[in-house]
Amino acid sequence: MIMFSKPARPMLMLLAGAFVATQLGAISAEARDGRQRQGHSRPHGDYSHQSHVQRTTSGHTRNDTWTNAQGRTASRDAVVVDDKQARTRTRDVQRQGPEGSQGSRHDVTQRTHDGYTRNVTATGFDGGTRTVDDDLQRTDDGYSRQTTFTQPDGDVSSRNVTATYDSTNNVWSKDVSVDRADRD
Repeated sequence: MIMFSKPARPMLMLLAGAFVATQLGAISAEARDGRQRQGHSRPHGDYSHQSHVQRTTSGHTRNDTWTNAQGRTASRDAVVVDDKQARTRTRDVQRQGPEGSQGSRHDVTQRTHDGYTRNVTATGFDGGTRTVDDDLQRTDDGYSRQTTFTQPDGDVSSRNVTATYDSTNNVWSKDVSVDRADRD
């Protein structure tokens, strides 16, 4: 057993408390970030979820089915294809809601020498189609990212990010500008 002098005990307790606090903060941040990235809410009430993921020679497939307590089901089927020579990833997703409504998403991500581009076309359950064009470029001290969103009614919004990393102080700084389409 290691014995510490009385003056060292408060410092050790302080350090232990700080460690626990940072771990709890990290867990909370991970949970919060997971909710933000999720992009949709979980079904309400009781439900079951089955998921099947299968590797393929060029990517993977994933099939998900949700069934609620009343026996109504919703599903999501995704096919992802990676083309290493072309440096692209294509993802096609088909969704079906409990009332039979359907939605889809098609996106292509292209790696570039200094980042990537991504083009997304998504059709919602209401039949409206939305597109997203995303361009990220790494810089010497961070990255820049330009994203353009086109809504089903033709309204266009954009989001531009410039992020820099100060390696001396281990600090990231981001400047974000958003230009939203006027919604009448």
